[in-house]
Amino acid sequence: MPYHDDNHCLTGLGGRRIHYGQPPGRNTSRRQFLTAFAAFGACTVLPAWQTPAASPKPHLIDTPVSSDGTAPFFRYIVRKKGTVELGQSSCGQCHIRVLPGGGVLKGAQGNFNLNRAVSDRNRARFAQSSYPTQVLAALRLSFRAQWAAPWLSPDPLARIDQMSFEELEAANEARPAGVMSRHRTSLFYPVQVPDLIGVKNRQYLDRTGLQQHRSIADLMRYAARNRGAFVGGDALASHNGFVPADPPNFRKLPDPYWIGP
Repeated sequence: MPYHDDNHCLTGLGGRRIHYGQPPGRNTSRRQFLTAFAAFGACTVLPAWQTPAASPKPHLIDTPVSSDGTAPFFRYIVRKKGTVELGQSSCGQCHIRVLPGGGVLKGAQGNFNLNRAVSDRNRARFAQSSYPTQVLAALRLSFRAQWAAPWLSPDPLARIDQMSFEELEAANEARPAGVMSRHRTSLFYPVQVPDLIGVKNRQYLDRTGLQQHRSIADLMRYAARNRGAFVGGDALASHNGFVPADPPNFRKLPDPYWIGP
């Protein structure tokens, strides 16, 4: 499994190499599994929102708050004196649920509205950009990498080329909390975020069975690699020649030594 260091829960994200330890095998004890799962579900993985303009606005997206007044989906990170970063994209961001009474249930179907948070960030970037046309082109390219199915004719995602930025973000925001467009699904046909309760006994991970689950090694490998189209497991995929990690051509596989951009 990936080792921890002082700056990243999973060494290897953001362009660094992932180092795997000895796979623990199938006969893992409950204590070992729970220890690994705690890191999988709660650690902050990718501190990406670092500027006020790009930061999500929890009060605008109805972020659920626990009884102690905190939003359990995020962590503050201090890697440099005088700089506070908002860590996001941990597994817990999709798999933590705040209950009506303020309790926190880890491993459940999450109720943080990640879709609205991403849309909020996209709108801030679009509004502040001097090149809105390029921002729109980059957004379409990102959507294509995640959800295009060029082996179908017509590709169900082809209509995004005729949609404006506002129309794309409206579709983005239309997905409620607990529903997400996973790799190779669609902006228009999202899937339910699965709960992780009982995941030890499941043979495949992700709602669409994206990866085999044979041991904790597979679970932690999934956590480390499942970072999206460009920095995750799908970045190493080739769908009959369609390579999500190679925009705009989508033809060449990246060097597997690196998973970052």
